Amino acid sequence: MASLTPRSTPVVVRVSGSSKTTKVSEAPLLKAEMASHVVKDMELQLFIREACKFPDKLYQTIQRAIQMDALGPTEEWNRLMDEVSSVPLGSEPRLYAPLITLYDWIRQQLGNLSGFTSTTDLHFKDTSCTPLLGSRAVRKPDMTGTLGSTADRTPDWRDVLVCWEVKHSAKRQADEEPDGRQKKKTRTNSSGLLNTSTPSHTTCLGRGLDSSDGRTSVSVLSDDHNGISSEPLAQLMSYCLEMATAQAHRRHTIGVLLCEWRLQLVLHTRAFIVVSEAFDIRHDRLKLTTAIAALWMANLETLGFDSHFVNNAEQLTVRSDGCRVTVENDTYVIEKTLFRARNLFGRATGAFAASSSSGRVVIKINCPPISREVEANFLKAAQGIPNIIRIIAAANWGDILKSFGADFTEAVQRFELREFRVVVLSPVCEPLTRVTDLEKFKVCFRKLVQAHRRLYDIGILHCDISVGNMMYDPLGQEPYLIDGDLGKSVKNLDSPSSDHRTGTLPFMAIDLLVAKPPKHMYRHDLESFFYVLIWICAPDHSGWETVDSIPEMLEKKQAFFAPGQSRPVDSLVLHEYFEPMRLTWILSLYRIILRGRAAIDPDIGKPNADFETMGGYLTFDTFMEELQN
Repeated sequence: MASLTPRSTPVVVRVSGSSKTTKVSEAPLLKAEMASHVVKDMELQLFIREACKFPDKLYQTIQRAIQMDALGPTEEWNRLMDEVSSVPLGSEPRLYAPLITLYDWIRQQLGNLSGFTSTTDLHFKDTSCTPLLGSRAVRKPDMTGTLGSTADRTPDWRDVLVCWEVKHSAKRQADEEPDGRQKKKTRTNSSGLLNTSTPSHTTCLGRGLDSSDGRTSVSVLSDDHNGISSEPLAQLMSYCLEMATAQAHRRHTIGVLLCEWRLQLVLHTRAFIVVSEAFDIRHDRLKLTTAIAALWMANLETLGFDSHFVNNAEQLTVRSDGCRVTVENDTYVIEKTLFRARNLFGRATGAFAASSSSGRVVIKINCPPISREVEANFLKAAQGIPNIIRIIAAANWGDILKSFGADFTEAVQRFELREFRVVVLSPVCEPLTRVTDLEKFKVCFRKLVQAHRRLYDIGILHCDISVGNMMYDPLGQEPYLIDGDLGKSVKNLDSPSSDHRTGTLPFMAIDLLVAKPPKHMYRHDLESFFYVLIWICAPDHSGWETVDSIPEMLEKKQAFFAPGQSRPVDSLVLHEYFEPMRLTWILSLYRIILRGRAAIDPDIGKPNADFETMGGYLTFDTFMEELQN
């Protein structure tokens, strides 16, 4: 299980993205993901108490220290603030150095107060000209915070704790700044935040892995300075996206916005974004000092790092490699990160290769809706079925709100509650796409279709047949069907809780892409197997890898099965080693799906055709009959 598919899980439509993208910017996808996920203007003291775990008594200590002139000389404060406030609007690059100097001075003064210590020694540096390491995207946060012990080197996204996004002009011109740097245009609203209106259609972010085997793509994604990501919150979220992707054991991130002197703290979780009230740093010393104190004193767990990942000294670490994780009383050592979903919201699936005294395993963590059926239960029920991934252990690590108080919880109660789950799996596999021997591939594919049917026979419908969920164990030379995250109990398919359509976008059945889809049926998964076959056999994946929205995918799939002399399936370019399957598996399966679609078509179909089997054309028996060719 050395690779999984990237995916995102929007709040209502549980659809995953499983493709790479050729787009030059993630900005439109970020905008769509952020829509309706933002809580704005939370009172600052509530924010730092809940998000930064900064107690009210320390807030009061700072307040008294400022009143008594015990937090550094007022003259020095005024001098440092004058250096900041003297930077004219439109000269943003000149602002970073005095901001960092002011931050450093404040944290030094805080260190002189009783009860104020930092376990991270958070340091910031100007990274506005230097792309951070460790990502395929070219991103240069204005200011980047890391552990004090790593502050001297170019930051890697795996080491980043906090990012600042600074906008020093509400409306920039594309002219040259005093230091010679070109500044791009940007547009913000009056609050400096993203307008969070609902998008016209659902899109999925889950992009950026090579479509065939899960390796990192060489395509470059850049910040779109003329689009949505130039708006301050969206720009900051692009940095949070990088942190959450690079740090697979991170539950949430915290960032800083500074727009025309007005500062806000931002919490990003897998269900929502919370933005604090804005205040003018030039005129509110108490709030600025408190905000900096909250960031400087926040430990790694407060900054979002999962407390279950510890080193040999039982301490949290920024990087997960080498960490120890205990699940059901067994301890595993993390070898490396295999995968992390690239999205702002949703299940946030992460997978790690790990080892214990019993051998190598995969540790999978994610954050599904608490209402979702538990994957571990499905896997345990399926342990007697050949070619279903084996579960070794499982645990529930609590919901995303467990450490927050009543006032904070009330502010975010409209969002879907999610919880952190972990499963330990075996064996460690590689993608089925690595199998290029034709006969071996055909045997593997048949076994996976059969395993899926046996899963259905015991009352479980997988609901997410995709290229990333079909794996191969090179040691045991057996294929494995993995990932029961979106699985459903067959007995509950008609219940309201199963109304959400599920799946990975390029592999979803056409029925499930319409505006009002039917319930998820067994034959929908069979149709998904066909799309996986096309994906693996055709290097361009029939163009599905670049589709970002449900309506666009519906249009492409309908065109793929459109009647006529020229059929897209006939013009598919296949890998040479899979060419023999064109006239057997591919065209044969295409025909039974085409005939089945015609059979249930309200205009040309049979009046009494069985909808669940497409008039009997698409069943396990008809599908397997074609696979025996």
